[in-house]
Amino acid sequence: SELSLRNCGLQLPKGVLNNNNLEGLSRLTILDLSNNSLPATGSKGIAKLLSNSASRLSSLNLSGNRLTSASAKVILPALKGNNTLLHLDLSNNSLGEPAVPSIIDMLQQNSTLRTLDIMGNSSLKIRSGGQYDYSSYYAGGGWSSLTRKPVVPRGKLEIERKALFDTTSLQSITSSNHTCEVMMTNANVGDSHAKTIGKINSLENEGLKVRLKVVLAINSANKELYNASSFSDLPLELFPMLLELVQQTVVNDTALKCNLGRTSLRRIFDLISGYNLQLLFERGSGLRKVKVTNLLPAKKKPKKKRRKFGDEDDPDDGTFTAPMGCGGYARMVYVYDPDLGRHVWKMPSPAKPTRKSARTNN
Repeated sequence: SELSLRNCGLQLPKGVLNNNNLEGLSRLTILDLSNNSLPATGSKGIAKLLSNSASRLSSLNLSGNRLTSASAKVILPALKGNNTLLHLDLSNNSLGEPAVPSIIDMLQQNSTLRTLDIMGNSSLKIRSGGQYDYSSYYAGGGWSSLTRKPVVPRGKLEIERKALFDTTSLQSITSSNHTCEVMMTNANVGDSHAKTIGKINSLENEGLKVRLKVVLAINSANKELYNASSFSDLPLELFPMLLELVQQTVVNDTALKCNLGRTSLRRIFDLISGYNLQLLFERGSGLRKVKVTNLLPAKKKPKKKRRKFGDEDDPDDGTFTAPMGCGGYARMVYVYDPDLGRHVWKMPSPAKPTRKSARTNN
């Protein structure tokens, strides 16, 4: 069943999230409480609803409720043991940096949530800084003295790197959250791959998600993983899938193609093709010195013979016709006609032929 109280001006939990109604709300599958007001006391009611083992709720919309980081710290821990909620909307609230640890902890322990929307929280950013510092300019230093403020990673980037896409090692990538599509931004900003990771986590095939993240990490996120020794700890069952991935187009999604296109897989192909395949599937000390080879050199295109003006074998000579007038356009000229005894507009005489063949024929 579904209940929508969207934009009703409610001061929750009054009349909705009190203890008497929690049992009835637990029978709902979709609950929309967006664009109301949810103070800290209402957050406790939501937490009780989510932690109820009898709850059937699969979609909860809390956008536009002026939720603070303190409220998020109450609601999100209740999702650690919840296995029914699939979609949670916390967009357009007042979440800030203090809510980041709770979001990370929830994503690390919850494997059933499919979408989490935290867009529109102005205090929750990917990075800050990078703007020009005009203090030196106003002090009389001139335009040449302008410098940029240092770029500082913020909460959303921390969520990405600790919960969704930990590129510390190949093992940490496989241990990241691959089930929840976290909507944080409309585009990748700076060093962040939040948009791409969201697209990857929205796919259905679990193995494909892991392989795509490994490819993205090696090519873009952590270049240090482009090292033969990095593959020594990679699970053996992942290697056949990785080899298969290198030989095919990754996905049909345009947003992923720009980051994981076929050309970017060249780095992995170079790396894997340099392995001794027998040592590839051995553990520990079995991985010895590996020589990384490059792809075969590209074939050089034969140079075309440069034709000179007026060559005898010029195929265009036979069909050449002289242009009318001066240049490429035929224009009327105002000239005196002795037969008529006055000036008239006439087409100009044809230009003299310029090609060797035309001069020979005439």
